[in-house]
Amino acid sequence: WEANKSIHPPISEEMLTAQDDCDTANETTITRRCWIWVHHITNSGRLKQIVTEAQTLNLGGFLKGGYPGVVVVEGTSASCDEFVMRIKGNKSRPGGFGRNWGHHVRGESTVDVRQFPELFQELEDDMGKLGALCREFDVEDEFRNFILQHK
Repeated sequence: WEANKSIHPPISEEMLTAQDDCDTANETTITRRCWIWVHHITNSGRLKQIVTEAQTLNLGGFLKGGYPGVVVVEGTSASCDEFVMRIKGNKSRPGGFGRNWGHHVRGESTVDVRQFPELFQELEDDMGKLGALCREFDVEDEFRNFILQHK
């Protein structure tokens, strides 16, 4: 063991901190897209809250309210995780969807570059409009995979 110390020195606190910093950096540089399907989103206050939360976290994407509700966000992995955590909430939290909302996160993609506009936008209750935007931004296959499977 003593002979191997020079080959494998003990892990220092600085090395552990450096690894934590690297992990955090990866979370903030990895770009991810999350597709969320919800039975319905009709409450105007809840719709505004979703837009505000996404914009606060610098996420791009779209919200289609109505029946069904669809949310697609794109940004850093850490921001996407934070968005889902904030919005998911619980029924006792104002604006929370309830404990089962997380079960409706239908797809996630890690991507090289952002494809949606950087400003998150609310759309009218029009699945065709969302589909057209997905086609325009070259993510139609994901849209079909993660959202249209529920029709």
